[in-house]
Amino acid sequence: MRTLSLLCVFGLVLFAHVNAITMKIEPQAEECIFENIDSKNVKFNFGFQVASGGFLDIDASVDGPRGNNLYRVERESEGKFTYTTDDTGLYKICFSNVMSTVTPKTVNFQINVGGPADPSVARLEHLDPIEKSIMSLSEGLASVQSEQKYLKVREAQHRAIADQTNQRVTYFNIFSVSILLAMSLFQVYYLKRFFEVKRTGI
Repeated sequence: MRTLSLLCVFGLVLFAHVNAITMKIEPQAEECIFENIDSKNVKFNFGFQVASGGFLDIDASVDGPRGNNLYRVERESEGKFTYTTDDTGLYKICFSNVMSTVTPKTVNFQINVGGPADPSVARLEHLDPIEKSIMSLSEGLASVQSEQKYLKVREAQHRAIADQTNQRVTYFNIFSVSILLAMSLFQVYYLKRFFEVKRTGI
């Protein structure tokens, strides 16, 4: 019996899965994906970050199988949503870039579906300390993986912004040096012409 319980707990750990996806949303467009969840009382975690494009903002929404809206944000750079499913079926996740007329947006997002399908197994009071520890470790591991993906995307965003800033500073410096050289050449030419005119006048 103890072995069967441990196998159930390990099965729950393996049941959880994480999908990390990068999607490009064209201007004036909306893109949707669907996640099929065939069990109730399952944890559904969703998080997104806008990696590039415009002001790094996007509209996002999550709808349940009955068409009911579970989550919606507008013009956000990032967001997180956690939900315990009460219906089975297709959950729809949509990103809308309708507000943008010319700029596409690149969105990184993660979908983490996992947890017990059987409520009797899910109750912690039915588990012994080892099984509780395994459940806690599995949840902690999923949380750490999600956080690592989030930090990786944020680091990529900051690196892109730093690269763009360095590029702009480089262009500005080149422009400044060009202006200084042009002004120097103009001053030399002007002074030369000035003295030539004066000498001719004498």
